[in-house]
Amino acid sequence: MRSGSTWHWPYRTLGLAHYYLKEYADAEKALKQAEKMDPSDSTVIYYLSYCCDHLGQKKEAISYCRRYLAMKTNDANRNKRIHKKLLALSKTKSAKNKNDALINKFFRVIDSVSRDLNNFNKE
Repeated sequence: MRSGSTWHWPYRTLGLAHYYLKEYADAEKALKQAEKMDPSDSTVIYYLSYCCDHLGQKKEAISYCRRYLAMKTNDANRNKRIHKKLLALSKTKSAKNKNDALINKFFRVIDSVSRDLNNFNKE
């Protein structure tokens, strides 16, 4: 099928049905097929961002959010929700990095104390 084909709507409909049933992996599969047939369908891109988020695919979710916003749709409610989702996904990533850094510092302190105790016991 050529890009922009109107035949993408069965995959889009199937993907949305799976999404509303919280079957995110199946929704993603159907929506990606619809995306291949019509990459300019903003509804498909919108729901793919949510599917990827639910499936823990943060990078892909961020990519779909940005792609949706680049489409400059007129749906103010969806635009607002995507902006919030993008902000939340970005914070999640930076919070994880901060937590990782804190954990690394914690283990360095434990390692240092452990070495000091070993040196103390040798004396």
